[in-house]
Amino acid sequence: MDDEHKRDIWGPVAKDLLCALFLAAATSGRTLREVDRWLGDAASPIPAELLDRAGFSGLASSLRGMQNGAPETRDGIYQTARTAAACLGGAIEGRPCPQRLDPAGSARASGSGVHADGGAQSGRFWAGRFRV
Repeated sequence: MDDEHKRDIWGPVAKDLLCALFLAAATSGRTLREVDRWLGDAASPIPAELLDRAGFSGLASSLRGMQNGAPETRDGIYQTARTAAACLGGAIEGRPCPQRLDPAGSARASGSGVHADGGAQSGRFWAGRFRV
């Protein structure tokens, strides 16, 4: 979702959305399956409530603002986030989200064609055609 030329208007906000949803799941013992459900329901109050409970009130407020924005904007953000998260399809098996993500280890273990771009420290990974 990175765009060196800054043409992408949804990608940066969709990245923030995914971060918020992953954090809500990780801090509450929820699974990637729940994140997938939240991506399908842009009006769900659950992730923001979970972020509030975990002490991330600023992020919860930001998420609510995103959810309450203009429908065309909100739908574009959520669609971009769903597209980026599609590469996780095989990983959504109902297991709790880890408190500490290890994308490099996950990429090596999965054999799914996901590979590091710039090394594990960069945090940038490709799955098919989508950067996540």
